[in-house]
Amino acid sequence: MGLTNFPNGVSSFGIPVVGGIGIPSKVGKVYFVDATNGVDTNSGKSHAKAFQTIQKAINQCVSGAGDIVYIFPGTYNENLTITSKDYINLIGCVSPGYARPDVAPTTGIALSIANSQGTVLKHMRFVSADADTVVNEGNGFLFEDCVFDGDAGQAATEANLRLVGDAADDSYTASEGRIVDCLFRGCGGDALIFQHANAPSGVGVTNVEVLNCRFYDNTGDDIATAANTSGGGAGILLTALIHGCKFMTKDKAVYLDLDQASFAGGDLLLNTGMISGNFFNDDAALDATKIDISGTNLRFVGNYNAVGVVDGSTFDD
Repeated sequence: MGLTNFPNGVSSFGIPVVGGIGIPSKVGKVYFVDATNGVDTNSGKSHAKAFQTIQKAINQCVSGAGDIVYIFPGTYNENLTITSKDYINLIGCVSPGYARPDVAPTTGIALSIANSQGTVLKHMRFVSADADTVVNEGNGFLFEDCVFDGDAGQAATEANLRLVGDAADDSYTASEGRIVDCLFRGCGGDALIFQHANAPSGVGVTNVEVLNCRFYDNTGDDIATAANTSGGGAGILLTALIHGCKFMTKDKAVYLDLDQASFAGGDLLLNTGMISGNFFNDDAALDATKIDISGTNLRFVGNYNAVGVVDGSTFDD
């Protein structure tokens, strides 16, 4: 059984595609970005001909093709946008250790994903000093081994990652995605926000998994729901799974605040899902203030604080 290289002579960075077992032997085009050695007039098709900016590479990607952008360590002072492009992969080329590429604009959102499905982010760090760090409205996303950093300059209503549907098109709901092995820290607001779309769409976020992530030093809540300014059906966060996460701030006032109604008082009972197998750095009893799922159908099952297993059977009352 042979190994098939990626297109353009790329060896796949130690992750070869195996042929002959039903796995596609080709992916979309591959582009390289290097903030230090790249030039945007290059072709971007090899490291020797890398682009200097990530946005240049994104602009070359074709919607639906599964194009991959490999990004070398460095600081990228860019406000990135992925708009109307499906299945774009932004992959940090990380040697063992700290070497994630940093997307750190001087001001504003580090990455905005609009009308785009299936975005993949791996081994990246995103930073904002005064806005949401990353905003995503597309479905079927995978964010893995990423760092979402914030700053005290962020407003209390801002987030390191905001998942929110598109107001005009209810096929974009920030749903059916996975957030895996990521770090959320230093946000001036809430680290991770689920929010329903504005009118006329008004849809909530469904079937998202948050797995094995870490949260610390966030001024607001670590995970929260938020009503939008108009529209909204019943429920904001539906059939979610929050599992295996570490909430590392000691004795935080509120870790989870997931009891928001949709605009104009949508039914809290349609905020549904399971919060299981998580660890909270709190040696006092967790209660319905620190874990605020009041009036919802979210369930708090098999979670731990410094004392042991927490009885969460009354938190959703």
